[in-house]
Formats: sequence, structure tokens, C-alpha cells
Amino acid sequence: MGAREQVLSHDEISALLATPNEPGDSFPGAAAGENRYDFSNPAAAIRGMLPLIEGLFDGFADLFRTHLLDALRLELDLDRGAVSTERPADFVARLSDPCSVSFLEISPFPGAALLTLDSALVFSLVDGFFGGRGKSGPSTGRNGFSDTERRMISRLRSAAFAAIGEAFESYGVTDCRLIREEINPQLVGAGHSPSPLVLAPMHLTLGEGGGTAQLALAYSMLEPLRLQAAAVLQRVGGSAAPDATTRWRATLGDADVDLRCELTRVDLTLGELMELQAGDVIPIEIPEQVRLDVGGVALFQGQFGVTKGRRAFQVGKLLNLGGSASDALRKPSGDDEA
Repeated sequence: MGAREQVLSHDEISALLATPNEPGDSFPGAAAGENRYDFSNPAAAIRGMLPLIEGLFDGFADLFRTHLLDALRLELDLDRGAVSTERPADFVARLSDPCSVSFLEISPFPGAALLTLDSALVFSLVDGFFGGRGKSGPSTGRNGFSDTERRMISRLRSAAFAAIGEAFESYGVTDCRLIREEINPQLVGAGHSPSPLVLAPMHLTLGEGGGTAQLALAYSMLEPLRLQAAAVLQRVGGSAAPDATTRWRATLGDADVDLRCELTRVDLTLGELMELQAGDVIPIEIPEQVRLDVGGVALFQGQFGVTKGRRAFQVGKLLNLGGSASDALRKPSGDDEA
């Protein structure tokens, strides 16, 4: 037989082996304007689900704090961090040693969720539970947790189970149970889903100490939630799902929004600003119509005034919602920020 025919040329092989360095770089040989898209980027998978995920984690964090107060009788401050995504290997690499990692099954959704409690949090809560100031002892050189610390972990996990059940109730969650627990970060990755993780970190502060608890959900678990949420949104406003509509409206109705009313602006040069002294007066003119921003978006236009001795804003027009509201919302909105 003669020599085998070469299938790929040298230039084609080089093009296949070349890797773009930046997300915007084009693949070798690609047409102008064609950029690569990193499908392995975990953030790309949940970008369209962020409002749903934020709502779920907000509800979970509030309920988790409530159940912790009932279980421990300690005054805890809880700050939830921003929702983020991470590959499982990177997530495991950041875990403290020792660290309580509970694998949870949330029926009926597939896969396993992770609840992580770092050692600083466990030590701080044990100290505070027995009358201390919440100080965290050193974790270096320890192979695990004591019996007392394990009981504290069990209390934290029970509070998380109750919070998950209530926060996910509207999505058909019927049960949340422990599959297994690991305290060695090197064993956490064994058998876990390769799906990107959606993380909700919560920093708990107690006295002089505290630590971080984190709920990590695989994207494969959130996909059924997205489908259910889409079905609910399609039925909102009709008679097919009145209970779902009521739950959505009740949840949104309790959401906090930031209202700001800017009365006027004054232009000053840097020199004029530096010459200002105590007692100087900056003349301003309040316009007849002012704008009310809600969450940074201009939604209303109306008049600024005073009613019952309090500064108030009277809505006259809905800017981004359509229609007119000359007779709506006439009661005072409280002190406005200029």
C-alpha cells in the first residue's frame, strides 16, 4: 500500500491547536465578526434565572436567620452575599479545613445541594451558646469537630432544613434530608455533580466572632425551578392558577424599594466650592414638576409640597408605566431625599 493520504494540512492542525486567550478573540479561520462563546462558563447558564434565584435565596436567608434565633436563642446578624457561580473544583478548593459540608437531597429535584459551615462559625456559635462572646478558636492542627461542636452543626443543619422547606414550598418541595456529611474538604468532590454550582454565601456575626454558612445548588437542580416559574408566569392574571398568582403578588408586595426625589441641581466650579464658608447660602429654585425614581428608574412625575406638616410628593404622571395618575397616591410619601 502506498503512503496514507494526509487528511489535515499543517495549517489546519495549527488552527485546531490554537486557543484564543480572551473571550472576544475569534477562532483561527473564523469569519470577521465571529467570536467564541464559552459554554463552560457557569455564569452564562444562570444569567436568565437570576431574578428567580435571588428571590429564592433571599427568602431562604431570612427564614434561616429566624429558625436560628428560635433554635439557639442568640442575637445573630446575617448578611447575605451576592449570588455567584463557581465550578465544583474551585468551590472545594476554597473550603476551610475542617469544614462541615452536608450533602442534601431536596425532593423532588434531582442532584444534591451542599450546605457548608466553616469552622470559624461553628466555634463562634458554640462559644456564644455557652455564655461567651462568640470568639472563634484556632482551627489549625485539628482533625475534626468535638461532640459539642457536632451538636451545634446538627442544630444549624435543622434550621437550614426548615428554611429550605419553607422557601421552596411554592415549587413543590416535599422533603429535605441529609445524604452524608464530610469534614475533610478533599473528600467533598467525590461523587458530586459536575454541574456548575450556584452559591448563596451568608455571613453570620455573633459578638466578637462569626463565620460563613453557604448554600450551594447545582444548576441541574435549578432547571426544574425555571420551568415551573415560567409556567406560573404564563398563567398569572388568569383563572388557571389563582393560588400561584396570590403567592407571587404577596412575595413581590413585601419587596423593599428605594424611592428618591431630586428637587434640583446646582452647578458650581471647583473654585467656588473651595471658597464656601459656614453660613454661605447657595440659591436654588425648586421646579414645579419633580421626578420620583424607584430603584434608580424614573417612574413618576409630580409636585413637591407639604401635607400635615410633612414633606410629600404628589404623583401626577406615570412615566414608564403608561397612563395618568392625577388622582392616585395623594397621601404623603414621607421625607424625600434631595
